[in-house]
Amino acid sequence: MTGSPLEDFLEFTQELDKEAAMSRSQKDFNMWQQWDQNGRKEEDLEPLMKQIDPLVRKASNVYAGKVNIPKSAIRAEFQIHAINALNNYDPNRGATLGTHLTHQLKKGKRFISTYQNIGRIPETRIHNITEFNNAKDELEDQLGREPSAHELATKLKWAVNQVSAMTVELSRKEVPTSTLQTDMSSLKPSKEGELLRLIQYDLTPEEKIVYEHLLGVNGKPQLKPGQIAQKLRMSPSKVSRIKNSIGAKAKRYY
Repeated sequence: MTGSPLEDFLEFTQELDKEAAMSRSQKDFNMWQQWDQNGRKEEDLEPLMKQIDPLVRKASNVYAGKVNIPKSAIRAEFQIHAINALNNYDPNRGATLGTHLTHQLKKGKRFISTYQNIGRIPETRIHNITEFNNAKDELEDQLGREPSAHELATKLKWAVNQVSAMTVELSRKEVPTSTLQTDMSSLKPSKEGELLRLIQYDLTPEEKIVYEHLLGVNGKPQLKPGQIAQKLRMSPSKVSRIKNSIGAKAKRYY
């Protein structure tokens, strides 16, 4: 370091950022490798998904508040692209896991294009919306609850009234969406079918066939739990346990 004190400081912080990025990249890969080598079990997938969640949020928040699609629906779509990316990642091709994920997450734009024509919003406005959503998500993780307007204002270095205005604006842009119940048999095929398909990637073969009969999807007739038990030669209590397990997994996407 031979420049001015400010230049030296900036160079130092850039080096720290590079080291932190390398450390995160290595941790991403180590967790993916553990999941891959241990048979890709759900207990290893959950911490891996949590580790890469900042990338998923960054990709999905570009659209949150910009289109009339619920934020939860957008996040669900990007989550499934993340899971697909983890499944088809090949470290022998040279790309880091983060680079591969970033590229695969771009496919989420197809979902946005299918369900909502993106309006023309100035680039600065898009930046503000994305910054707001990212800050809100980060604070929710830290606090374990929805942040207050004052907490968001402090985080963003915005005026409180600016935060309040953005909150109102984004709440108006989101269309209502029903909450996914634990009782999966209460769900019926609808526009939410496109979202419900996402959870199938999380299901075991046994859960998947029960899921298909509960909703009447993928060519299966819609049956009540008792009928499913009879058809699949399972006990009613086992079908009930599987149904509850499906509901618990489904909640991740809503």
